[in-house]
Amino acid sequence: VNEGGGCAMVVRVRFAPSPTGYLHLGGLRTAIFNYLFAKKHGGTFILRLEDTDRTRFVPDAYERIQQDLKWCGVNVHEGPEEGGPFGPYVQSERKDIYKKYASKLLESKHAYKCFCSPSRLEAVRAVAKQSGRSTGYDGHCRHMASQQQLDMENEGVPFVIRLKVPRDELPIVRIDDATYGSVEFQTKVIDDQILMKTDGYPTYHLANVVDDHLMKITHVMRGEEWLLSTAKHILIYNAFGWTPPQFIHIPLLVNPDGSKLSKRHGSLNVTELKEKGILSPALTNFIARLGWTPRRDDENYFYESLEELGGDFEELHIHKNPAVVAEDKLQFFNRLCIRSLEQGTQAYAEALDIVRPQVHALDGHNSKDVSDESYLLQVLEVAKKNCTDLTEFGARYAYFWTAPVFVKNDIPKEVLSGKEGEVDLLLFIRSIFNALMDDATESLPVSFQKDTNACIKRFGVTKKDGYTSLRYTITGVTTGPPLFGTAKLLGRKECVDRMSKFIQVVDNNKT
Repeated sequence: VNEGGGCAMVVRVRFAPSPTGYLHLGGLRTAIFNYLFAKKHGGTFILRLEDTDRTRFVPDAYERIQQDLKWCGVNVHEGPEEGGPFGPYVQSERKDIYKKYASKLLESKHAYKCFCSPSRLEAVRAVAKQSGRSTGYDGHCRHMASQQQLDMENEGVPFVIRLKVPRDELPIVRIDDATYGSVEFQTKVIDDQILMKTDGYPTYHLANVVDDHLMKITHVMRGEEWLLSTAKHILIYNAFGWTPPQFIHIPLLVNPDGSKLSKRHGSLNVTELKEKGILSPALTNFIARLGWTPRRDDENYFYESLEELGGDFEELHIHKNPAVVAEDKLQFFNRLCIRSLEQGTQAYAEALDIVRPQVHALDGHNSKDVSDESYLLQVLEVAKKNCTDLTEFGARYAYFWTAPVFVKNDIPKEVLSGKEGEVDLLLFIRSIFNALMDDATESLPVSFQKDTNACIKRFGVTKKDGYTSLRYTITGVTTGPPLFGTAKLLGRKECVDRMSKFIQVVDNNKT
């Protein structure tokens, strides 16, 4: 990355999740930041599956990750499904490659075989912990004689391959990071990491470096918590004689109280956020701001797509300070997304998928057909600017399909006598009712709003009191979407029927 924010090379970035469960916010942010970086610089976004930890492998996790990325608008250029010139893109299918490069490190004396049993390692850790020393590996096998190694191999003693950290030759390992600048670690605090396990699978450290090199990754963008691992990776790059990619670390995610965000804190995986009614553009707008701020006058500007976001994204403006995950901010963007819903967009389809089953499940004597898709679209259009939670759509807007049941004692006083309790709104309602009764058309008169306002003036009531009372007689609630849009959707006959029942309940003093 040069000083102007551009790149002098063909950008290749990757998102490399482990299929151990759901895709959480931290992983999604890494994917989106890498994708935006690739979009900004006309580069390639690669999906690589790091499935070498077989103890935590979840069979359908990869499919869920794929679905979540696609749902968020992340288009993979190279990956397990898409293919590409540097495959396979699944680490468990690259075992022979890792064995080859692990052998190279053994030959060059940058790695060694470790025959320590799990029980010995546990005992060493326990003693070190008790005495207040580092619990890392004590280097027991680091200088083992070749003949002794051979004898143990012949005896079938299982072994791992460890990195021989060059503590004497290189006391300091330095990371040149695009976000945090020069970051240094003393090699004396870096453990001789396991590179190949006894089961023949590589660890994250070896596989990550080998794959990034062979796949020609130019930039590695990941969370700040990986900085120490990056120091280890630079040692591996050095051991192979390879040039490391450019590193761009992004800030930690924290809770509003400043504590580190964990996967177990709240509903932080994408699947659960979908179930909570979060729309994909809302989530991507929220995620993009976790460590980055658009260079716009309006910091809450709503991006309609990742493509639009990619045009503004600049890695030079990634923050160093921790990024606060505030759910109210996510809900804020979701409300913006709901209000701006447009037919034909993915967000609109997502919204329909959320509200449709709620409407179909409405019980009671529905005055409108719950299966009428055209009517549902009209209701959503009217209600979207008032709606704050799509998962409550069916309950909140049931009156578009089901007539309210009026009970005298439950009618709010403001509906009958206004906010100040000094007017008789029933006379106002009767006047509007009689006017609608005299009209023979199927739909509401075009002049209905004008006539209502004239009636308000004639009876000397406030517009707020008049609208509230009228709304209640046709919906059973005192607040909601635009009144006249609601009445138009219900139609003249339905409004008349509902107003008639309201007046009857009030007149007959029913309970």
